[in-house]
Amino acid sequence: MEEELIRKALSTFMENPTPSIARVLAAALRTGRVSYEDVSNLVETGDDTEEVLFSAYSWRLLLPTRTSKSMAWEDRILAPGPGEAYEMPEVIQHLVKQALETGKWDPGKAVAEVFKDMEEGNWDRVPKLVEMLGRGAMGGRISALKIKEVCKELGMLEAVDRLIAELKAGGVISPSLGSFPEATQQRGPIYELNPSLFTRAGTH
Repeated sequence: MEEELIRKALSTFMENPTPSIARVLAAALRTGRVSYEDVSNLVETGDDTEEVLFSAYSWRLLLPTRTSKSMAWEDRILAPGPGEAYEMPEVIQHLVKQALETGKWDPGKAVAEVFKDMEEGNWDRVPKLVEMLGRGAMGGRISALKIKEVCKELGMLEAVDRLIAELKAGGVISPSLGSFPEATQQRGPIYELNPSLFTRAGTH
């Protein structure tokens, strides 16, 4: 029942999510992280542990704890094997928790809860901010300049630096260091948006 609710929710943006990935996410939710050994024990016969982890990582549902240099998602080292561990971004924890309760994937509600927990004064407006960032993104990435424009449009320009830091902390965005030439062109940092926050009807 638990995994069916999560699978139903995941199908909002993923094609044919397997019971194995739903089971792994349910397990990771309990502590916010899961080990390679845990994942191996949870996947169904016929499913591949590495494929489950690759899918979870590509959707930024789970992130390897080992990194090459920074905590940016693109610097996380996905090398599935004994001793490896994977953590669940905070916004994904809220999404999976909701999925277990309702069978729905509700990014707006999850984002609001994350920012309310952070005691962000504009928490109720952040879901709209994230939605607009998704619409303004190119290839799942957005510039700091564009984030400032959207914050200005929503009357939150004075809070932009704090909001960017909170979006990173909550697992909504991550610095995209691989976009350095693009960053130079945009005169500022580029960020990757968490693809799991956008349904098929949205940006992904």
